[in-house]
Amino acid sequence: ISSPNLGYAVSAGAPNVSVALAIGPVSFIPFMLFGGFFIKSGTVPPYLVWIQYISWFYYSFEILMINEWKGTTLSCPGNATFSSSQNTSAEICLRDGDGVIKYFGFNEDNIARDVGG
Repeated sequence: ISSPNLGYAVSAGAPNVSVALAIGPVSFIPFMLFGGFFIKSGTVPPYLVWIQYISWFYYSFEILMINEWKGTTLSCPGNATFSSSQNTSAEICLRDGDGVIKYFGFNEDNIARDVGG
């Protein structure tokens, strides 16, 4: 499933333009929410994780994050704390791009799946 296909399905199923304009965003927003940018991959409730795997945003965002962050190094302010826990309110300072990839719940081994997905 892709964005144009979802648009075709909504437009074919709607009786008029007004209904299509009301249905379109409602059917599109869950894919955006569960794509990994708004809700981190590892924090999706188990009963909603299936939405993540049918979202085209999930695959494209994962491969984008891997492309941008793999192999980079980061510098943190002297007073920043480091924590790898996703359930912390402390300021998080990740030392490298691989830490950023893991923090968002992505895996470099999924590149082939992301390209094909």
